[in-house]
Amino acid sequence: MNEISPFLGLVHNAALLLAVAYFFDVSAARWKTDRTLFPQVPFGIVIGAVGITVMMTSWALTPGLIFDTRSVLLSVSGLFFGSIPTVIAMAMTAAFRIYQGGPGAVMGVSVIAATGTVGILWRHLRRRSLAEMSWRELYLFGIATHLVMLGLTFTLPLEIALWTLSRITLPVLLIYPPGTALLGMLMVNRLQREQADEKLQEREEKYRSLFDHSRDAILLTRPDGFILDANPSACEMFGRSLEGIRSVGRNGLVDVTDPRLNEALSERAHTGGGMAEITMLRANGDKFPAEITSTVFADTSGQQKTSMIIRDVTERKRAEDALREKEDLLSLITENMSDMIRITDLQGRNLYSSPSHFKGLGYRAEDRIGKSSFDLVHPDDVERMSNEFIEGFFGNRRVTTEYRIKHADGHYVWLETVADLLRDDRGEASAVIMSSRDISERKKAEEGLHESQRRLSDIIEFLPDATLVIDSEGKVIAWNRAIEAMTGVKKEEMLGKGNYEYSIPFYGERRPILIDLALHPDPKKEKEYLTVRRMDDLLLGDAHTPALAPGNVHLSGTASVLRDSEGNIVGAIECIRDYTDRKNMEERLQRAEKMESLGILAGGVAHDLNNVLGVLVGYSELLLRDVQEGSRAEKYAKSILQGGGRAAAIIQDLLTMARRGVSVSETVNLNRIAADAFKTPEFELVKTHHPDVLFQSHMEKDLFNIKGSPVHLSKSIMNLLSNAAESIHGKGVVTITTENRYVDVAIPGYENTREGEYVVLTVTDTGSGISPADMERIFEPFYTKKVMGRSGTGLGLAVVWGTVKDHGGYIDVRTEEDKGSSFVLYFPVTREALSKTDQALSESEYRGRGESILIVDDVEEQRSLAAVILEGLSYRVASAASGEEAVEYLRTNKADLIVLDMIMDPGIDGLETYCRILEIRPRQKAIIVSGFARTERVKMAQAMGAGEYVMKPYVIERLGMAVRKELDKM
Repeated sequence: MNEISPFLGLVHNAALLLAVAYFFDVSAARWKTDRTLFPQVPFGIVIGAVGITVMMTSWALTPGLIFDTRSVLLSVSGLFFGSIPTVIAMAMTAAFRIYQGGPGAVMGVSVIAATGTVGILWRHLRRRSLAEMSWRELYLFGIATHLVMLGLTFTLPLEIALWTLSRITLPVLLIYPPGTALLGMLMVNRLQREQADEKLQEREEKYRSLFDHSRDAILLTRPDGFILDANPSACEMFGRSLEGIRSVGRNGLVDVTDPRLNEALSERAHTGGGMAEITMLRANGDKFPAEITSTVFADTSGQQKTSMIIRDVTERKRAEDALREKEDLLSLITENMSDMIRITDLQGRNLYSSPSHFKGLGYRAEDRIGKSSFDLVHPDDVERMSNEFIEGFFGNRRVTTEYRIKHADGHYVWLETVADLLRDDRGEASAVIMSSRDISERKKAEEGLHESQRRLSDIIEFLPDATLVIDSEGKVIAWNRAIEAMTGVKKEEMLGKGNYEYSIPFYGERRPILIDLALHPDPKKEKEYLTVRRMDDLLLGDAHTPALAPGNVHLSGTASVLRDSEGNIVGAIECIRDYTDRKNMEERLQRAEKMESLGILAGGVAHDLNNVLGVLVGYSELLLRDVQEGSRAEKYAKSILQGGGRAAAIIQDLLTMARRGVSVSETVNLNRIAADAFKTPEFELVKTHHPDVLFQSHMEKDLFNIKGSPVHLSKSIMNLLSNAAESIHGKGVVTITTENRYVDVAIPGYENTREGEYVVLTVTDTGSGISPADMERIFEPFYTKKVMGRSGTGLGLAVVWGTVKDHGGYIDVRTEEDKGSSFVLYFPVTREALSKTDQALSESEYRGRGESILIVDDVEEQRSLAAVILEGLSYRVASAASGEEAVEYLRTNKADLIVLDMIMDPGIDGLETYCRILEIRPRQKAIIVSGFARTERVKMAQAMGAGEYVMKPYVIERLGMAVRKELDKM
């Protein structure tokens, strides 16, 4: 008995729930589901009350652990009634369960919350109408809900939960899902009834609306003529109320003397309906013609009824009478008009010709009746004319055509004909009516105009400048060969296009261009051009067109409006010329002039700075020889020497920027130079300033060698690395890459690129990129966007540019704002082996042997420094402050070697001095020194016999070695 008890208790409770639900469904037959808030609240209270009712008859497994069908009720409520009623019911049943108490209270409240939520979620996740739910889906819904319920048993202590599951699992799964499905099907049936009622009501309302709002009068009658109903239009038409219409019946509304009435009633009796035109009566006795459509039908009870739709055709009758009068008038006009009127059958045979045919073509009208209209048409026009008629008539439109027709005297006359179909009462084509007029004179004028237009078109077509013409509506009417070549857009693709279509090849978007501004002046738009000038109707302008291939194209345009003979504007024309090459040459010339000026400035500054710097570097180097090792004086002297070295590097940058300082050309490998750059103090300083930047390298293993200057290449790499790091704000990556590459296409920015093998050095960063405005100036000297205090001299990229040029290479910059930049350097490959690395020399290799040296320099400090250095190397030294003084000295004295400054002011320079010395001492040895770069005059002096060129500032080893090497020459 204990095994059956759960079944009996749950079955009883489920039956109670279904009984209550069925009673509610029957007793609340007029209740409908409503989504508005107000009706849902009381309905939720009703559901809660039902839930409490079934909870009051629950089955107790043990005291305080009770089961009932509230889970069925709440899940079905959530599914069919939604959130608000279900939440209210959940709150009420949960409160009651807490009131009941016992060890299962937590589980009971959990089941209430979970099963109601499952129903709400199922409702929202289900896409189809709830009215379409099947028994199977509802059963599965019940299974899912009560599996959740069984799972919540584990809110009880584990031992009790397992014992409870062993007792209730089978009864719950056998009873609750079917109960859920039964209750659900009850709701589904109710929804289906509601939908059916709504559709029936909608149909009734639709027909009632049609009945009430029809502009035609509608009567609902019995076959004997008794009127059951009449719509408002009928009351208005007859001037009677509904009761008045009912009282007089059919015979009170119809003129019974109209013989057509009996014919219409007879036809309706035989066919069940029909249409007739009958005279009707208004309440005031007025008669009016009406068109009546009547239909006999049976209502739902099988009784025969008749619907009558009545339309007052008084206005139509008047229109028909007026039309007949117009037709008579038209016939009179046709007989007397100059245009030729013809009516033909559908095969083209003449049915009627107006008298004007005799005057226009020399034929009598009666002579052409029954003959084809096409037998007089010029043979070249027959096929075209026939096709135009066929296409027009099949397209249900009027046809206008021009053709030649033979006159009675044998010559051809041009006619313009407008043709249309004549249709019968059924709307079917029955004939063709044509109105023709002689346009021979107009044709002659048009031919002359066309000839002029052809000549003008040919002139435009073969103009060397790209040319387009638009009409007053902005549509293209001319697009010549030159503009086809410029834009790549064929004439056929552009003619007839408007809406600024012609601007897309130039700017990549629809926008007014110069030709539009000539037609419609707009000062604001004109300012967008680089230059613009207006002279009456003429408008000249220059523009940069980024969308036009190959990009960065500069165009010069001349636009003007076009006027007709009366001075009215009928369009505009624009001639466009590509002056990119000229502009590039102008820019290159300006850049060259600027660089030349800066070069002169840099050279002069470098010379003067080297003269000053030479004293610091030279004496600091001499001082290091005399001070005690490890002393403070040694530290100071080293600092002076290092500062001088840095200053010398800046001077070297100036000379490189001026492209006059690359004096060393040896075989080098960029991998080694880049690797050495990562070991320099300068690179460590860059890393210190940018701790969040990751530096990485990807070097090609078997990189080819190049001819170059290691110092300048290393300096360029450091400048690129520093600039890349400076462009990164926060974390980022700087990558240096080397590779071998064969170049056989032009490098961006260079029209002529030598084909061949190159070593490519790329420095890439993930920084902020370079704006278009800055891109135009990045290689200008002294231009910088860096942070103050870390910006250096502003020569960094100018040095890179100068170095690449001096090495016969190319440079390509790729950038995108906010994404980073890449500097790609191309250097020509050499197959020569690497140059040997210079070894440090011992002083004994360049010490003197008592030889006499004459130092010629216009700067006293430089003379003194050179003298001290050379005397320290065991040479006998004399000095001269100018070239003239040196020449006079050598007239009476000898010198084994002259240390000759190239630039001396005032007075003669080093080259002139050397020339005069050779006149008195033809085999005189000399070396050239200068704070400038190795100029052409230095090379000329060396060609005359002078030895090595030594760049200031003086360094003991470099000066001593040059002197020793020249003295040792035979």
